[in-house]
Amino acid sequence: MPARTYSSFRASAEEAAASRLYAGIHYQPSIDAGLQQGRIVAQNIIHSLKFLKE
Repeated sequence: MPARTYSSFRASAEEAAASRLYAGIHYQPSIDAGLQQGRIVAQNIIHSLKFLKE
């Protein structure tokens, strides 16, 4: 398969999350919760990096 490209990390995460639904591994509420948790982790990392830059 050819390499995939994404416009953002969010787009990549959403596609990965959808694949878990299609595979029958997770239900939509679990996917939504995981995406939200990922956003929170990303925000914590971003805030930490800004602190280190200052």
